[in-house]
Amino acid sequence: MNKQEKKAYLIGKMYDGAQALYDLFKAIKTDREVDPRELGLELERRYDLTPRQGWALQDISLRAARAIGIVRYLEHRFGLNEDETFRNPGRLHHLLFKGKTPKKLEARSYNFGVGFTRGVWTQKDARGVAYNSHFSDQLAVPLNETFSRLEDNMKNAARAIAFSIPHDNKMEAYAKAEVKRRKALDPRNPEKLTLAIFKGRPTAESVRQEVINHELRHVIDSIINGRRGFFVETQAYMPDMGNLAGLNRDIERKKIHLAKLEGYELQCRVSKPREVDKVVAAIARLREDVYQAEQAEKVLRKLLTRRGTDPEVVSYLFSTQDPRTLIPRIKESLDLEQTVEAGAETQNER
Repeated sequence: MNKQEKKAYLIGKMYDGAQALYDLFKAIKTDREVDPRELGLELERRYDLTPRQGWALQDISLRAARAIGIVRYLEHRFGLNEDETFRNPGRLHHLLFKGKTPKKLEARSYNFGVGFTRGVWTQKDARGVAYNSHFSDQLAVPLNETFSRLEDNMKNAARAIAFSIPHDNKMEAYAKAEVKRRKALDPRNPEKLTLAIFKGRPTAESVRQEVINHELRHVIDSIINGRRGFFVETQAYMPDMGNLAGLNRDIERKKIHLAKLEGYELQCRVSKPREVDKVVAAIARLREDVYQAEQAEKVLRKLLTRRGTDPEVVSYLFSTQDPRTLIPRIKESLDLEQTVEAGAETQNER
């Protein structure tokens, strides 16, 4: 295998790994009987993943099994109706979040996650909220330890598999706002035609399902990796027809973090000189990440317009890699594909 062949092989494995993750979570979204660990082994064989990819997939499959185990415990403890809503959402909410229980609360099981619908919505700038623990990772420990903490009503990080959305009145308002936004689009704007063909007129139910899918994707990312990486919103928006709005949100969020780090570096030079080298290295990594992410939009649009490319499959690339490694690899894959196509055309001309 020469250098170019090896590069093509590794790029192909990168996409195979994303496809395996897509297949795993698609299965456990729709079938409560699927064992993620068994399916993970099957997918490893099906896509002939590299040993490193196989280990990563098995770890994610184990974390998915633990998430499902936690939800089963909660279903048993608080009761589940035939429509998969919990019988006692208030007590469930208190167990996961402590503090005051919101009024007019509903909770639903999504097999590997729990979704709350709140009658009172105070998040003015968000249509949904997913929870992530910055201090501990409940899916990194055996289920019996988690069950013990939950049984004793102790502080826990199981909220990482939960999310909240507003009630239907809010969804109706969001739908009306989207209708108004689309009407204001220039008729020559490609988005206007694309939305009309593929999405139809927004309704409260269609918006509600979009929000649920978006927040569930954040839950999936908590399962894939207990610590948030550079990309958070990119992969949550992308399955919606290749929407790249999340990419800009992630870049802006990291620019704010970068500014804080640069300020902290100045403080360290005065009061914590031993910390300076460490902070400088972190700043350099983050600057490279931001730079590569800023180059990503053009590359991603080219990737997502390829025939047969599924934005939801591509989105899983962003759940497992940072910009300084991922974006150059995607560029390489597109360049390689172009080289192969050019070679094929030359051969045909002969």
